[in-house]
Amino acid sequence: MTYSVVVSHLKVIGIKDNYSLAESLGDNLNQAAIGSEVVRYEHVPSTFFDLTGKSKHIYLYLKEHLPFLKWEGYQYIEDADNSVLTKVCDKSTVCLAFIAYDDKIEVYGGDNDLINIYSDANGSPKAAGDLNKASTVDAKDSEAILGNAVTYEKLRRIDSFPFYTKMADFLKINGDLYLAAINDKRIRVINVNDRDALNIEVDVPDNNEGLTVQWLQVEENDNLYIIINTWSRLHNRIVSYLSRINGDKLSILDSSHSIMGVFDDNSDGRRTFILGQEYDPEEFYGKRIRKYNINSDGLHQGEYIYEFPTKFTVLGSAISDVTGDGVNENIFIRNNILYIYSGNELIYTSSKVIGNNASMLTYEINPKSPYVRQNTVSIELPPVTEDVDADGTSELLVIASKRNELGSVVGISEIENNWMVSFKYKDNQFVKGSIERVIDEHIKGFTIVDNNIVAVVSTKKGLLEDVKETTDIVDFGL
Repeated sequence: MTYSVVVSHLKVIGIKDNYSLAESLGDNLNQAAIGSEVVRYEHVPSTFFDLTGKSKHIYLYLKEHLPFLKWEGYQYIEDADNSVLTKVCDKSTVCLAFIAYDDKIEVYGGDNDLINIYSDANGSPKAAGDLNKASTVDAKDSEAILGNAVTYEKLRRIDSFPFYTKMADFLKINGDLYLAAINDKRIRVINVNDRDALNIEVDVPDNNEGLTVQWLQVEENDNLYIIINTWSRLHNRIVSYLSRINGDKLSILDSSHSIMGVFDDNSDGRRTFILGQEYDPEEFYGKRIRKYNINSDGLHQGEYIYEFPTKFTVLGSAISDVTGDGVNENIFIRNNILYIYSGNELIYTSSKVIGNNASMLTYEINPKSPYVRQNTVSIELPPVTEDVDADGTSELLVIASKRNELGSVVGISEIENNWMVSFKYKDNQFVKGSIERVIDEHIKGFTIVDNNIVAVVSTKKGLLEDVKETTDIVDFGL
């Protein structure tokens, strides 16, 4: 088997037992046709060769995150070269071999064919997941992004609990900080300042897959609501819920099949209204958006709103005045690009990747069709706006990230690190600000309290039944 000739660039949109469904990425390499043989890594025998004696944690990480490979085991080999491959990857064998050196990881296929080499700018392997490292949470100086020497500054851990967070949201009321967090199956709601006052953990409604949670408080000193977006695998559609904090319970009041986002229209920190966006199987986010109100019966649909740009998404977005002209801008992150619109006029797009894939969903576009196609959507954390320097104009804070290059072999979706980025509107343009801290753990939600960034970071480490899930609430100064 050889990988030396590239005949086409394809995107796999469906995987069956003996064949895959794919579509061309639209470049000039279109020599593949229906029935063409394509290498698939599923069930391929794979062996990890450690030439360093200290890379077993990388093997364990790969084994955990690539369970569909047929792992043959870990071997520590002293004073060896690539001839070790002939033992498992000869010309008649379909296999993968991972070889760990001090400064790189090489991946080989059958016939000793080199597939790829992974190393960072400093010459260390792209392990992206040391299962044995200490549990302290660190923040790197922003110069690390440029490949310079890394210095560590300890983050202050405010709270920690055994729960894996997929996405989280904060609410600040009367000096108290509230947190709502969700994963595929469970929802956690706490008062960060006083767990005894509020500490709820419940199942995601209707056995759906949890996607997002957002706080809502329509009137000051009124009921606390949480909007929950989920995916129904049974019905292959979005189901969003209106829920209310009721003592030590989270009560479900109503549901909808629109994608729902919650917004603050006057930058006072209290999100007061709901926008619902139609679900589109092809794009996930549909074009029509309407406002929802809450009445005694639950959710009440308002009129459609046509003042939003066509790319606007009700998740990963904010409505706020960040130019200081007294008019709210529409701010959103879609496909890792930050967009800022004044009405329907585009006034800024980011040139670098923004977002960190906080919550991801892969679904079948039309499961009843004999030609199954899949779509993957990344749901980003909404931007946060705050007048940090008290000059009358809000700064805009978002998350940026660096993806795990090792994952490109077979599609690990985890990020390598992520950091805070700020933008300030000055002299009729958006200028990148000075807030830029790199954090290894995946940021799942953040806010600003007393000029400190408070963030949720979450990790899931270990193998099989020994998985350890942790959510940490940390803060660091601006």
